[in-house]
Amino acid sequence: MQELYYMSWDEFEDATRKILRQIEEKKIKIDTIIPVLRGGATLGAVLNNNLDNTEIAYIHVKRSESNGVNAVLGEPVLRGITNVEKITGKDVLIVDDMLDKGVTMEFVIKSIKKLEPKSIKVAVIYNFTKLKDEDMFIIGATMETKKWIVYPWEKEINV
Repeated sequence: MQELYYMSWDEFEDATRKILRQIEEKKIKIDTIIPVLRGGATLGAVLNNNLDNTEIAYIHVKRSESNGVNAVLGEPVLRGITNVEKITGKDVLIVDDMLDKGVTMEFVIKSIKKLEPKSIKVAVIYNFTKLKDEDMFIIGATMETKKWIVYPWEKEINV
């Protein structure tokens, strides 16, 4: 079982700010943000709120067998894509919480390419993969030793 790391909301905000700075510094044009559900939903919403004139479309990919910590991962399954008309011919930014082995992201990129966007960029909070194309990937945070990350929106709330 992997060691757990509980990311705080402040750390999430810092990582998001770093992503936004890179987008601005590199003058990356974005028409449509495509969060990968479920992990990219929060980051995608915050980026969409902070970038002017961006549309949003969602891609739902199921890979984990449960929502729990250290969940078993299977092959990616496409559950659906919303607002397809906001992807075709557009500069898109695919957003997820992290790249672990890159299996899901490679699947997502392949699925989005079928919709013929003008360009594809990817933003994630953490990247632990071989997928490090400087032109395509925007990374928000780093971690020296890989741990199982529990994001602030994943914490259980006791009622």
